[in-house]
Amino acid sequence: MTEATDILFPGAPQATYPSVPAHLRLAVESIERDGWAVLPGQIPASGCAAMRAAVAGLLAAETAEIGGAENMKRIGDEGVSRSPFLRDDRFVGPAALPDVLAVARHFLGAVVQLNLQRIVVNVPGLSHGAGVWHRDHSYQDFTTSRPVSLTALAMLDGSRPENGAPSLLPGSHRFEKFPTFEYARSRATRALCAPGDVLLIDSAIFHRTEPNPGPESRHTVVTIYTVPLIRQNVDYPKLLAGRWADDPVLGPLMGYATAMPASDLEYRRTKLDRGRRVARDRSVTPASTPAKDA
Repeated sequence: MTEATDILFPGAPQATYPSVPAHLRLAVESIERDGWAVLPGQIPASGCAAMRAAVAGLLAAETAEIGGAENMKRIGDEGVSRSPFLRDDRFVGPAALPDVLAVARHFLGAVVQLNLQRIVVNVPGLSHGAGVWHRDHSYQDFTTSRPVSLTALAMLDGSRPENGAPSLLPGSHRFEKFPTFEYARSRATRALCAPGDVLLIDSAIFHRTEPNPGPESRHTVVTIYTVPLIRQNVDYPKLLAGRWADDPVLGPLMGYATAMPASDLEYRRTKLDRGRRVARDRSVTPASTPAKDA
């Protein structure tokens, strides 16, 4: 039997991704069409082990800050560490993975902003707040022509049915309304990843964490990237107090380039410091004549 050949009807337009590195083109197209893709082998085994080992200490410190485990349970933050990179530099790594940022820049543009980072520990036998169908921006009941936000889930233990691999509803990032549950049950798919893989999704896709049947907890580092028109989850430039401000990758990512000024005067001083003009007088034609701010 002759195998089918990849032939397109003459003259039919076809998608191309010339600006995307060749090894990421399938992932980009999968996110565009299906809402998700897996980027394999992004974090080495040693890095996964080191971050897993740090989780208990992070959770203990944050639990103490909020007044104990009962308070964490009351606010639905059991097994959640927020902004771990502020306490432990090891978690900067998952936020700045080159392949993840390359895909993010393709969709979001040159200025990609870190919206939030958290660790989620899915403990066997315990329900989790993300176990309901949701989008990663809770009040987004609309769709956009391209993503305004991407979510990267770095799987430190991998994800499989045995440890509660998340479910996704492919294509749902293109529809405002959640479908019928009958449709969702028939179309949902599980995201299967090896340890160190990153599940990268359009944040508008409907997804949920499935129960973990055990016996081991599943650790995930969740990082959300947005276009700068969406505010950050917390004021990272203020919390970092200048740290990484001059780093060409981490500075813009942490929001230094798009931080909200406290006043119009600060806005103007920031522009002077950066030598940046947001608009130019197009009526000035001689190349030697300096452009003026609008």
